[in-house]
Amino acid sequence: MNCHEIRSMADAYVDRELKGLEHGRVENHVRQCPACQQWVRMVQRTRDTVRTKLDRGRAPDRLTERIRATLNDAPRGTFETKG
Repeated sequence: MNCHEIRSMADAYVDRELKGLEHGRVENHVRQCPACQQWVRMVQRTRDTVRTKLDRGRAPDRLTERIRATLNDAPRGTFETKG
């Protein structure tokens, strides 16, 4: 794995989207490469800044009412979560 590859995968790495061998290869390179450590930190800071600055506005009242009505009218068990 080289620095160019790491930079193209940094977003997925920071978002924990990489799995298995791919994640391990990126992680090993980042541990050993100061330039990529700095790049990953910059990507993390950017993500954190964007997430804190996003306006998580409310859904319009009419939409909320429609969703609640749909949930109330659905047969029991239709929207159960698994977990």
